[in-house]
Amino acid sequence: MRTLSAIAVALVLFGGVSCSAVEPKDLTTGPPTLSGPVLEVANQGDRLVIQAYPPDRSSGRVWIEVIRATTLHNRSGERVTKASIRPGDAIEVWTTYPMLRSDPGQTTAEAIVVDPLAP
Repeated sequence: MRTLSAIAVALVLFGGVSCSAVEPKDLTTGPPTLSGPVLEVANQGDRLVIQAYPPDRSSGRVWIEVIRATTLHNRSGERVTKASIRPGDAIEVWTTYPMLRSDPGQTTAEAIVVDPLAP
């Protein structure tokens, strides 16, 4: 009987730990993978062309794919929409996706911080 009680307690304790919510990794705590001004916005913000710093390609331009899982914030930490990104806005991009070796390069953003162009 003691064994069953110990097993039940262990299941409750470990079950509670495994069922707890896992916070998504905050990629923006480290340096961005790419940064630079937005040159072009396509497909209502689904794809952005930036002049990347540091330049990774001969032209320094990179297509950034914005997917549903991409987190978008401004410098104050407020959420923004991809439709609000405009040419001239400065952005920082975090990604662990591979970069296609094309010119312009191509990758998918996991997180973007937008610094809107001042009016």
